[in-house]
Amino acid sequence: MTLRAFTEIASADEKPQNMCGWMFELLRSDPIALGADFRVLFRRFGEAFGSTGARCARSGSDACDGRDWHDCLRFDRVEGVDQTMHDFHSPHDPTIEAKVKWDEESYLKVSGARAVSVSESQGDILRYCVASNKTIAFSHVWSHGQGSRPHLGINRCLHDRYIGLACKLGCDSYWIDAACIPEDDTLRSEAILHINDVFYRSQQVIVCDRDLMTLDACPLTVRRAEVLLAGVILSDWNLRAWTMLEALKGRNHVSILCRDDQVVMFQDVLERVCRDGRIDLAAFSLFLPHMVRNYDFDDERSRRIRDYGFNVDLEQIGSWLSHRPASRERDYATIWNLCLAQQKEGVKTIEDFWKQERGINILTGFLLSPAPRLSAPGLSWAPKTPFALPDRATSPGEFHMPITGEATQLASVCINGLWGPWWIHVMDLDFLSTTKGRMSKTGRELRRVRKTFKSLRKHVALLRPVLNQVYNSWDPEEIPSSAKSGVLLAVCDSDKTEKGRQPGADPVVYMHDVESYKWIWRGVYQWPAGVELPKFVQFHSLWLG
Repeated sequence: MTLRAFTEIASADEKPQNMCGWMFELLRSDPIALGADFRVLFRRFGEAFGSTGARCARSGSDACDGRDWHDCLRFDRVEGVDQTMHDFHSPHDPTIEAKVKWDEESYLKVSGARAVSVSESQGDILRYCVASNKTIAFSHVWSHGQGSRPHLGINRCLHDRYIGLACKLGCDSYWIDAACIPEDDTLRSEAILHINDVFYRSQQVIVCDRDLMTLDACPLTVRRAEVLLAGVILSDWNLRAWTMLEALKGRNHVSILCRDDQVVMFQDVLERVCRDGRIDLAAFSLFLPHMVRNYDFDDERSRRIRDYGFNVDLEQIGSWLSHRPASRERDYATIWNLCLAQQKEGVKTIEDFWKQERGINILTGFLLSPAPRLSAPGLSWAPKTPFALPDRATSPGEFHMPITGEATQLASVCINGLWGPWWIHVMDLDFLSTTKGRMSKTGRELRRVRKTFKSLRKHVALLRPVLNQVYNSWDPEEIPSSAKSGVLLAVCDSDKTEKGRQPGADPVVYMHDVESYKWIWRGVYQWPAGVELPKFVQFHSLWLG
């Protein structure tokens, strides 16, 4: 039995019935989870939320089974602006409670990153100031009832809570999207451009998740720290794209809002578990790399370069976003761009994003995911979104989380497409279409690929990444992958009527000048374990247009 197969079987032991099956599948499909012991994580989750029902199932009280994302309510993308959350410790009656709305003139007078002024917003109007290191920033999930827009207003009791927490922490302002991101497209775009500044500079980023707010953190015992860590890993808040960005940019000062408005630093929770708690639970903090504080540099300038820029690769960000939905599909390009160390200007669509990345190299192993692709010329290989849901036709019920592909070689993003090294097998379509009777397992699988993708072009090929020198002795099935078994292969086709030439600009990728026919990316196929792969040959620089 392989380690991956063992993990799949062993990880299901003691899984709570109310735990979201999709989140569970995401955890155990990640290569990080190979050989991990899930039992303590499950027990701490049960201690935290064992008495609550599952919110991810569309019918009944059980959680979704994790085999189809359509059945998981966590993937609903409707952005409701009706605030349903209330602070029931507040003296305000929620049935007749007034909304606190913005002073638009005050908002427009402020330049740059804006926050709600504590001293000037004590009444029924939100007034604004420049966000600073005296700002407290709230990170939340809209479906939990705190979503709104400034002109619609926010519940008075919530406004009072935000001000109370700001004062308690010595802050003079607070930021929450409901109060600081207008509905107007121009103002919204401007506010989003300043999100990095808000979360990086803020004194604290407070996670405001309705489940985590039920947990007691005072005093922070080892057991409570373990429960909190399990809660954060499996929370709704940890499953959204915008909140991932906010955690990444505010990673040095993320706090969790707990019962009775207790605020506890996430770093304190993590350090307590790592120092005194169960190591088999602490290991799951590897699933939260974007939240871990960085201690590498001491001087302020170096710390700013490392922590604000984060120097996180495009592929790593794409992997983190692969299972975190956003409410609007167009937001993915914005979020992906904001997450990078050097944001590009003028990125409004995912096509803009990839065109701005021309001249960079990308790890070919990262591309092996079911993410939909663009149809624009030269971008058939480019993910339309990092959010990679399974294709029901080719991979029913299975999610291939994009991984960074760090074991694979680089390809270069050029004006006319992607040029890079691949192992390639070009199918003999005449043989597959005319052969009758007995055929090898490999031949039958090749025929299945052809039938699955219904290619109309004359030439169909399978691709798999070329490994780095360090890994080139590996068997294909040893390449890191989120597939439960078998090998992930790219499927492409070509009429072989267009040929391009790529000069050898990058010695890491190109050994010499090469020519290649133009190939079009069609998707990813999971070649089953136990079926011998066809013969592949290495092409130093293949053109994917």
